[in-house]
Amino acid sequence: MQILVFAQFDQWHDTTRRLKIAIESYAEDQYDIALQAQQKADMDTFLVEVRDEQIRLEVLNKPDAVIMCTEIEGQPARVKCEQCKDFFSLEGFAATHATGKRKNHTTVKCEQTTCSVYPDQLATCEVDNTLFCDKAYEEVAQRQPHIRQKRKKVLGGLSCSEYPATVAEVLCEDCSDLYCWEAFIELHRRGNRLRHVPLRLDAEGQLYRAGELLPPEECARLIDRARLAREGGPWLAFQDDQLNTYWYHLSDKVTTQQNPYL
Repeated sequence: MQILVFAQFDQWHDTTRRLKIAIESYAEDQYDIALQAQQKADMDTFLVEVRDEQIRLEVLNKPDAVIMCTEIEGQPARVKCEQCKDFFSLEGFAATHATGKRKNHTTVKCEQTTCSVYPDQLATCEVDNTLFCDKAYEEVAQRQPHIRQKRKKVLGGLSCSEYPATVAEVLCEDCSDLYCWEAFIELHRRGNRLRHVPLRLDAEGQLYRAGELLPPEECARLIDRARLAREGGPWLAFQDDQLNTYWYHLSDKVTTQQNPYL
């Protein structure tokens, strides 16, 4: 399969996870069709779907890089000079356009939300009105554990894994993934996944189990685990013949019974 789809499973973790889900769905469809019509499912359609998903993940969904100031090193750009065609931080623009002909130059705003700790990284979350990238949040949380007890807002919202243009409405703990209700029902209507229980996700990014709001620390942990698994975590979950879940590391080729994302 790795040769067939030209994918490096030990490096392209997100693509591998999506391929695993697609194969499971294909196998279930083939089984149902074989029982009802004695006919195999269409393999060509399956491969086209895998290719489309590869393009979406590896090309269309690549995150944008932070635009940095051309004048002051390490500062993210906040404006673009319409005459110079360069990007500047506010301090950099003021330093280079205070006198002479440049004083009359005009600017347009450069919209980007950057991390307060690592300015060259886009912010992914906000805690107490402070912006962090994932790396910065983990470092700060190690030094200040109490920050995990505060509400963590994921910037840009959380989208469904199956339908990226749709807002996520549930989190499946067993899958470690985020879905809208339509996608969750579609993927969990048969097989082992029928036993999976969804956690409801509200518009504020908070999780509910059996109608009870989860504490901020547990909520952040579960969402971070789902985001890590979705965005390229090396651990992939499988189930054995006794329906026991185990985790396989795509790079190190080892397995564990303990959930590595907890």
